[in-house]
Amino acid sequence: MEKHLSIFIDESGDYGFINDASKYYIFSFVIHEQKDNLNQYYNIIKDMDIFHAGPLIRKEDEYLFVQREERKKIFHKFFLFAIGLPLRFKSFIYYKEYYKEEKIFKFLERDVLEFLNKYHDYFKDFDIVIYYDKGQILLSQVLKNAFDSSCLKYEFKQGVKAYNYRLFQVADLVSTIKLIEIKLQNNELSKSELDFSARKYWKKVYINGINKKSL
Repeated sequence: MEKHLSIFIDESGDYGFINDASKYYIFSFVIHEQKDNLNQYYNIIKDMDIFHAGPLIRKEDEYLFVQREERKKIFHKFFLFAIGLPLRFKSFIYYKEYYKEEKIFKFLERDVLEFLNKYHDYFKDFDIVIYYDKGQILLSQVLKNAFDSSCLKYEFKQGVKAYNYRLFQVADLVSTIKLIEIKLQNNELSKSELDFSARKYWKKVYINGINKKSL
């Protein structure tokens, strides 16, 4: 009997090096064995709109007129949903000052391949489906090259849109919290992030919660 594994991937920041580019680049895997039915978990957030972690924290886009306490409730509810799921997370984090633009590609590919090789005995038992919206060409190529080199059985799901998949939104949450973790370590939290939650609460609840499920 074939076993299927889904990997949902989302990123935070960009891999560019122009003046207004992000300081960090992060992308995260959300790993789901499809034998684990998630319908009972989805009922918890069935009335929730599409979740966007960054805009929710910064009071942007669809959350522009949503007050802080309500935004915090939305964030916390989705966080509890995410960490309650039978999933594992893996994040790849890059402080771009350490890299040159023409070389960051090879480090991303190297790190993804090292992760796949580390858990190769686990992954090889599955037919893997990668859910990525291909929003960044470089990351799409990184994923393809690394999975090709791993010799694992995989395919890309076509036509992926974040609003169609709650697990894609979980990947967005994971990447956002991992970004906050590195910013917290470097005392770089923005005013909106500090207004949204205290440093101790970010670490004790959200960062530790995500890390407990991370590979």
